[in-house]
Amino acid sequence: MCVIIVKPAGVKLPSHSFLRAAAEVNHDGCGYVTSDGHYYRSLSFGTFWRDFSRHAREDEDIIIHFRWATHGSVRVSNCHPFAGEYDGHRVWFAHNGVLPIESVNNKTDSEIFFRDIALPWLRYHHGFAPRVSKWMNLAVQGSRFAFLDESGLHLYGDFVKHNGLLLSNTRFLRPVISTRGITDKLWGTGL
Repeated sequence: MCVIIVKPAGVKLPSHSFLRAAAEVNHDGCGYVTSDGHYYRSLSFGTFWRDFSRHAREDEDIIIHFRWATHGSVRVSNCHPFAGEYDGHRVWFAHNGVLPIESVNNKTDSEIFFRDIALPWLRYHHGFAPRVSKWMNLAVQGSRFAFLDESGLHLYGDFVKHNGLLLSNTRFLRPVISTRGITDKLWGTGL
């Protein structure tokens, strides 16, 4: 299961150790998009971090995704977020979970959902109309969806709030084990 980290505008950027922890548990690719449209995907945390540290800003909404492959092979084209367009507007999508969609041509269930279901809804309704949000809430089926377009963030499913960030799951935040036992610090929190 992947992880989506959503950083709303005005929230402190996640630390290197926090993102590294997410990448170590979800090691099959990574990517992010900022509200100003900077978009990056990679199989390497090192190149991801170099790009992120140069382009991510606290005054922007950011969707970050670390992949754990369940459908489709480990390759950059299967990394999230996926980019698309409706009515001349760019939109990006990240998914955490498994959808009942069979992989075709080595694509992920996430990309197939985005391209074949979500984008047509957005095109037909000219964006995130109330009806689209209602359908997304039905389609999420225990997963988490994060969209970003010029109108902002659109999140579906249960996200967990952590220091202002919104996380699709907290599986990468686990107690640090030391020679003296479990500490009160969490791995990946930068504490």
